[in-house]
Amino acid sequence: MTVDVHLFCVGHCRNRAWLVESGSWFEDLHLPAMAALIRHPKAGLVLFDTGYGAPLARAGSLAARLYRRILPFQVRAEDAIPVHLRALGVGLSEIATIFLSHFHPDHIGSLREMPAAPILHSRAGLEALGKLTGPQRARAAFFPELLPADFAARARAIEELAMVELDETWRPFTAGYDVAGDGSIVAIALPGHALGQYGLLCRKGENRWVFLVADAAWTRRNISDLALPGWPAGALIGDPAAFRATLKKLHEFQRRRPDVPLIPSHCEASIAAYQHEQ
Repeated sequence: MTVDVHLFCVGHCRNRAWLVESGSWFEDLHLPAMAALIRHPKAGLVLFDTGYGAPLARAGSLAARLYRRILPFQVRAEDAIPVHLRALGVGLSEIATIFLSHFHPDHIGSLREMPAAPILHSRAGLEALGKLTGPQRARAAFFPELLPADFAARARAIEELAMVELDETWRPFTAGYDVAGDGSIVAIALPGHALGQYGLLCRKGENRWVFLVADAAWTRRNISDLALPGWPAGALIGDPAAFRATLKKLHEFQRRRPDVPLIPSHCEASIAAYQHEQ
């Protein structure tokens, strides 16, 4: 099986290039919050992340208010997920699965507005987040108030899916979880940035793939040049050693497989290049 992958952005923020990729302090980067609609012939429509959104904008906890002050974002009316879906000829009720790469607010910010579809997420990641104290959750940028009231009833663990081994052509990645049951959508663990982070490797055709790498990198320079974020952004990474190790894997993979686009969720250039080629 093959899939169609449509990328769109649900709001954005701006930040200094120095903070994001050790670039210039005087250069601002436009950082979109990407979501993706993946069309599978049998498994249906898979929504990858939900970007920012009104629930995040309204969240009243102290941690959420501080987040909005430290990392102000904008979501225009035309950025809303239903608007993007309508442009693709899809309604909210048609979403079959919502796949969460991780639980940061710029990836689950619209989740409470999404339909009652099953939510795929990392069980290990959520369990680890649930053991944190309030201040630790705030530092990890996990705001439980962004989860739908029926989250537990809709939740499905990525780790319960069938595991697939990847052949030599995917090194240094060796295994993943089969989301659609036919190897066309494979969840790949990308630890470091956040607890339980996964990306999606999607087969678009004969020898045509795209790798949605979430926040394992913020921009293509993080991967191509191994450019690390500056302080204090680097200090907020969940596990810096694991983050660097994952980034090195992506760097090696890009070198080995330049035919596979790697799409970080906040890289405007990577998203635009992919959309241009579609």
